[in-house]
Amino acid sequence: MPIARIHPPEQDVAYVRQHFARYDGTATGWSWLEDVAVLQEFHWRAVAANAPGYVAAYRDEPRLMIDVKPPYDRAALLAMLAPELRDRVTIREIRHNRAEAEALKSAVIAASESAGVSEMIAGFSQQNDRMEVILTDEDEADRLCAALTPEQVAATHITIALGPLIVY
Repeated sequence: MPIARIHPPEQDVAYVRQHFARYDGTATGWSWLEDVAVLQEFHWRAVAANAPGYVAAYRDEPRLMIDVKPPYDRAALLAMLAPELRDRVTIREIRHNRAEAEALKSAVIAASESAGVSEMIAGFSQQNDRMEVILTDEDEADRLCAALTPEQVAATHITIALGPLIVY
């Protein structure tokens, strides 16, 4: 469970600057890391408030993104965001909320086990709003697709790569 923030969005920038100040204490200008830190404050606030439709907040070079699944209240979400970021954030409607993304991931993993897939890297890509799967064998990809529902196949992107797959 996220820690509830005790300061309002209007104080996010000051909070970030105070707690994440550069080691020399001098003002050297705003950076993308500070944008992300302020956006993280919004994330914890939105999660703690169980904001309708909210899915994720992140930086997707060079944009700051808030992903939502309808229905959602745009004005309410922006009110939870630091004023300094409100005109720089992109609110994007996506197909999968967090629970749906986790369910899809679990379904793909279970299907891969039942299809006898030997090597696989899989994860839900928030930026692409789909499952990303890397396999080393075309036949295994066909078996995996056959083990998934048509909706799951449509929400999954499979790439065939040379093996062995190394995850680190």
